[in-house]
Amino acid sequence: AAFFQDERSLPSCRGCDLLCSGNIFLMGLNKFNRIAPVYDWLVKLVFGSAMRKAQMHFLPELPREGKILILGGGTGWLAAELCKQSSASIVFIDASSRMIESAREKTRHFADRIFFIHGTEAAIPKEVLFDGLVANFYLDLFDEPAMARVIASVQRSMKDRSTWIVTDFVNHKLWHKLLLKMMYGFFRVVAGLKTTVLPRWEQGLGSVGLSVAREQYFFGRFIRSVCLRTIG
Repeated sequence: AAFFQDERSLPSCRGCDLLCSGNIFLMGLNKFNRIAPVYDWLVKLVFGSAMRKAQMHFLPELPREGKILILGGGTGWLAAELCKQSSASIVFIDASSRMIESAREKTRHFADRIFFIHGTEAAIPKEVLFDGLVANFYLDLFDEPAMARVIASVQRSMKDRSTWIVTDFVNHKLWHKLLLKMMYGFFRVVAGLKTTVLPRWEQGLGSVGLSVAREQYFFGRFIRSVCLRTIG
């Protein structure tokens, strides 16, 4: 892809200890390095195949060409699936260097069209406008004021007619609340996460003019995946 030919044209946070202005962590990178080697195993242990199915459900809605931003891409298995389904160029951002190492390996056959950035939403290349976004289990890392800043920052990097795929937890039942409490407690211990309450990410996305085109629930309606587009 042309806009990956010169990596110097895209600012990268690889190798730095970045304090991200929009990030509720307000801490250095790599806090998820500790669990990166077992992250996918832990997800499968708790959720079976539900979380993977949720994240893949709306991938076909993304543009098959153009530029796609993956925010908080994790171990990279989803990026590999997206590369198989489309010829789009991808910017992959994650705050964990070990997650990025895993993602590089999983997408090695598509290295000519995926660019990795070690950072957070603060590292999104300002000179690129994206046709599509994948942000799975990313907004739940923030409290509501920080989440609003993150969404606004991402929106500035998206084209007017873009497709957003967002998958995250919801809190509609008592057992949802209890499981969320346990998960936030776990990530507070292993990754220093300060957030303790799931933000109202659905309302946050709607407040910036995004409309839900399609939606699907998974795992007892604890996980919601939505395909959003700009209103009008």
